[in-house]
Amino acid sequence: MGNLLLAVVVVALAQTAPEPPKEDITDDIVVVGARDNFKMSMRAMRAAQSEFGRQRRQYAPDSILSFLIEPFGGAEGRLPVKLYLTDGRSKVAIDLRSDDSFGLPAEPAGKWWLEANRSAREIKISPLVMSPNATRYEYRLGDARLQCRILWAMEKASASVLAAPLLGMIDVAGPCTSQKIGIYVTAPRTVRSAILDEGSRRLPIPVLNFGRSYRLPVYDLTFSNEAHITLVTD
Repeated sequence: MGNLLLAVVVVALAQTAPEPPKEDITDDIVVVGARDNFKMSMRAMRAAQSEFGRQRRQYAPDSILSFLIEPFGGAEGRLPVKLYLTDGRSKVAIDLRSDDSFGLPAEPAGKWWLEANRSAREIKISPLVMSPNATRYEYRLGDARLQCRILWAMEKASASVLAAPLLGMIDVAGPCTSQKIGIYVTAPRTVRSAILDEGSRRLPIPVLNFGRSYRLPVYDLTFSNEAHITLVTD
């Protein structure tokens, strides 16, 4: 399914609000430190787990929350990554699955963060919500709705002071319910088309970035959580 937020596109709000500072809010959860290694505050991960626990029953009661490491910018292919929790002195290795997803181990006492052996310009980490029998190419709309809320909770938890006003404006509009705001996520492979369907109803899903990203159709409230998102890939 989708992964860490590729872009938040404000469609109608830009026509009614002052232009915000040009800042990539997708980078707010990344802290670049010594040697430019990828680092990520545990605050964002805790926000993700909290939102999952709070909203899971409503949208995807049988789902599991994982996190996914992907090449930054939607590039295809895998990068050899080692991920670990660290407090600057000790390290706790995090086992990655074959698809580069992982679940967080129990966080030790003290101030810890996620760190990888890759640059912050090479990788990103996204929440991944999946119900039983779902794949990243076919899954429930309820999974997407829950994932959107988790993703947005991570963005808010990691927002810089400069980004906070923009995020606040989008938050009021409802990023996971408003047709005025597009939440785009990267696809596991190049997508030729994407469809949301339920019964006899079919809704085309916008695909951008030469098929590397698509809009989460969480804005159409006329579909139930049991509607299905299907990605057709090359």
